[in-house]
Amino acid sequence: MYSIMYSYTFYCALFICCAQVFSVEIPDPLFDKDALECLEEMKLDKSFIQKSVDEKFRVGKDDTKMQEYLECLGKAKKVVKEDDKLNEASMNDHVLNVLIPLLNKSGDKNELATKVINACIHITGDSYGKRMVNLHNCAVEELAKH
Repeated sequence: MYSIMYSYTFYCALFICCAQVFSVEIPDPLFDKDALECLEEMKLDKSFIQKSVDEKFRVGKDDTKMQEYLECLGKAKKVVKEDDKLNEASMNDHVLNVLIPLLNKSGDKNELATKVINACIHITGDSYGKRMVNLHNCAVEELAKH
C-alpha cells in the first residue's frame, strides 16, 4: 500500500515540476491596451497566450484561436498597410517594446530590430491570421540567433 502511495506522490510531484519548467511566463507589462482589448473581445485571458506558445515563444501554425488573436492584434497595431506590405514602423515598435524584453535580449536593440525586420519583412500567409503567426515565429526565431 505504501509503495503505491509513494509512487503516486512521486509522479504527482514530477508532473508539477515538469508543468512549471515548460510553462511560459509572459510579464504583465507586455500586455498593452490593444492586447488586452483583443483578449477581451475574444473572451480569453492572459493564460491563453501563455498556453499558446512553446518554450521558445513560437506559436503553432495550426492554432486557429491564436491566429484570430494575432489577427485582432495585428489590425489594431496596423501591422499590414493598405498596399498589403508590412508596416516597418509597427514591426519595429513591436520588436523593441515586446519581443526584445520578452526574450531578454541585450545589446544594440535598434540593430536587433533592424535585423528582425530585414529577415521577416516579406513573410506571407494564407490569411491575415496565418501571416501574423508566421511573422511572429520569424521574429522570435531571428532574435534567437542573436
